[in-house]
Amino acid sequence: MKNLIKIFSFLLLVSSLLNTSCRKEESLSLGVQPDQSITADSNVARLLAQTTMNDGSVDNIIDQANCFTVELPVNLIVNGMEITIQALDDYDTIENMFEENDDDEDTLEIVFPISIELSNYITISVSDADQLENIKNDCAGENEEDDDIECVDIQYPLELSIFNSNTELFDSVSLENDENLYDFIEVLDDNDVVNLEFPITLVLTDGVEIEINDLSELETALENLKDSCDEDDDYDYDDDDCDDCTVEQLEQVLVGCDDWRVNKFALDGENIKSQYDALSFIFQEDGNMAAASDTETFPGTWSATGSGNDIIVTIEIIGLDNFNLTWNLNRILETPGVNKVTIRLDKDNVIRFQDVCN
Repeated sequence: MKNLIKIFSFLLLVSSLLNTSCRKEESLSLGVQPDQSITADSNVARLLAQTTMNDGSVDNIIDQANCFTVELPVNLIVNGMEITIQALDDYDTIENMFEENDDDEDTLEIVFPISIELSNYITISVSDADQLENIKNDCAGENEEDDDIECVDIQYPLELSIFNSNTELFDSVSLENDENLYDFIEVLDDNDVVNLEFPITLVLTDGVEIEINDLSELETALENLKDSCDEDDDYDYDDDDCDDCTVEQLEQVLVGCDDWRVNKFALDGENIKSQYDALSFIFQEDGNMAAASDTETFPGTWSATGSGNDIIVTIEIIGLDNFNLTWNLNRILETPGVNKVTIRLDKDNVIRFQDVCN
């Protein structure tokens, strides 16, 4: 009888070892490695959630709130005219309407009810302006620190494998966008162990792509990149319109017309445009420029360096000191019949040139 018990115990032990061995082999075949796995409470899971939050700053021209976006389409009354915003590109319509006349007070009203999408992608119906204002009060304010990481994006799709240590079940998932990944991270169970299929690609705000080959690289990259850009969490709607601008484009536009006028000039918040209404500006390809009226001519120079939102424009005109600063190129607007170029230091110091060649 004792021999029978010993034999039975031995068989149980062998069976257990075989089970464990098979489980380990299956785990390795699916890529579940403890040092390369994402768990619910890990730092890399937190960083991924912050990177994939809904960015509420993209429509600040409408709501002036960084923690939610207004769902489109939405009806607005802009400077007394009702318009419908169908897509993100339509925000330029609002900006153009604001720029039509610098002597009036720009107004924007939202036509309620609307729906808004919070940073965690939950949708809320909002019935009036008071309700919207109460929600806005829970957001971090203008340029205040918040949780979302806007300096880096993840290139999709992402392929993941999941092992639950409680149920001992494996699964695989393909994620197609930020909302998918955010929701996936949010519902991770403490018993879930997740492996990413590497390599994956991170895309920076300037379009540079970084290849990531393991989880350690991913965590380090997100930590290093999270504060590497201006997240544009302000309410100044027209301070970042040059994502795709180039010095060559600026030169082509300015040199292409020999009659530019000051369409807007704010200096320390004061409107001084009228002081320069009589002047015509010409920008030459060799870096020379001049401003002339019927009675006077002011010679000068101009130059531009950089790319995107970091193009620096330097102007030096003898006798016109208010122009003689190092400006940032804010916008190049090319439309049929009229072109506009806006340079600025901040929202209180802005020059906009408009051509009259056409």
